[in-house]
Amino acid sequence: MLAAVSAVGVGLSTITIAWQSLMPHIVGRPLAGTAAILDGASYNGARAIGPIIGGALLTATTSEALFLALGVVFAVLVVPLRSRRRIGSAMPRSSERMLPALAASTRFVWNSAWTRRLLYRLSVFGVPSSCLWALLPVIA
Repeated sequence: MLAAVSAVGVGLSTITIAWQSLMPHIVGRPLAGTAAILDGASYNGARAIGPIIGGALLTATTSEALFLALGVVFAVLVVPLRSRRRIGSAMPRSSERMLPALAASTRFVWNSAWTRRLLYRLSVFGVPSSCLWALLPVIA
């Protein structure tokens, strides 16, 4: 379970960085700040409201029924996405290989003082707050 949660956390951090780096290309530079604020607000809103909805559904049904319903919802959402043909892409596909791209991004983070400070601040805030969330089932 811990390995699965860690893998999901790593995946989410990677997706979040990629999404935020695409933001200026999606909305344009003048609106990038506003878009980032709205994106953060919607993300934090979902984190606040999602557990409430999940808890309400769990009290109304059994955990097995809720798990099955969640699986059906994911299947209904994923099947059309997988079967959809790509007509065109807004961004051209990169010919860069995965490992050299990871090495380049690691070099960027290592040499960027601003990025290192940002990661440090996020870690100083994120690790203790994650520990509080992890202790919530013990308290409940």
